[in-house]
Amino acid sequence: MKDVHLRWIDAAKGVGIVLVVYGHVARGLLNAGLDAGPWMKMLDAVIYSFHMPLFFILSGYLLEGSVVRHGWNLVAKRAGSLLYPFVVWSLLQGGIEVLLSRHKNFPVSIEDVLLGLIFPRQQFWYLYALFFLTAASIPLLVRRRSPYVLTLFFAGAACAAVYLDLPVFIPPLAYVAGYWVFILFGVLLCRYGVLEVLRSYWVGLALMATGAQFLLLDYQSVALAGHSWLWLGMALLCACAVVAVCLKMPPGLQGPLCLLGAASLEIFLMHVIFAAGIRIVLMNVFGIRSAVLHLVLGVLAGLVLPCLIKRLAANVWGGGSRQPRWFR
Repeated sequence: MKDVHLRWIDAAKGVGIVLVVYGHVARGLLNAGLDAGPWMKMLDAVIYSFHMPLFFILSGYLLEGSVVRHGWNLVAKRAGSLLYPFVVWSLLQGGIEVLLSRHKNFPVSIEDVLLGLIFPRQQFWYLYALFFLTAASIPLLVRRRSPYVLTLFFAGAACAAVYLDLPVFIPPLAYVAGYWVFILFGVLLCRYGVLEVLRSYWVGLALMATGAQFLLLDYQSVALAGHSWLWLGMALLCACAVVAVCLKMPPGLQGPLCLLGAASLEIFLMHVIFAAGIRIVLMNVFGIRSAVLHLVLGVLAGLVLPCLIKRLAANVWGGGSRQPRWFR
């Protein structure tokens, strides 16, 4: 069992993965012409303003401890835990998309799948980006730097995220420029005891984040569409609010989110296959076009089925290193 003081991380991952699955299901429905009303696009704007920065911040929070334990060997370990599943699942999901291409919102070819190993497709960009963000951070963390150095790098990364618009044909540099600020913010959270501040002011942070989202709701499609200071501030504020709420969350509510958070990688890898499959079956087999029903069933399938497969794999192979490598 995890130490109690780390349960909030799994709970925050649980919040994040629910938002990821909902966001992908909702966008799939909108692209298929199924719209439950203006609230779907509004909620989409809210979720996409901070849900992936939240994951990068959580990764940054854990990163320095990993660097202390593994040093430069962390690059090889992250290649195995991030790049390997990126390649395997990009090809697996891409192959399924090619086979079912005529039922998809956007047809996919074999060339698209292979090109996706260089220019990541779908949700797999996160694994690709996280590897290069980790590799970029190790030289900074392998020797414990002064707080001034880390703060200077954080400020530079913030400016890069807002002002540096690198071409998409160099994706590693583009991802580092766009998201390194969140990794470094997570490192700062871990190193300087900011969690106690978040725990103490969780109500205020939650109200500020909710109020900011409400006030900017009409402008998010423009103001938050690209990287700007408004986008960066909103992402940091809302991610901190999620962390603060998870720190103070009662165990009864924290427990289910921890279960989802502990399976967040499996859900992340598999949810699109199951959610899209549910949409295709409901539309093409049963002729159901209720956007709300699609949302509920798609989100449930995207969350529950990967957890069941993870449990099944643990029962069959005994968990841990005995599981087949493609699954880990």
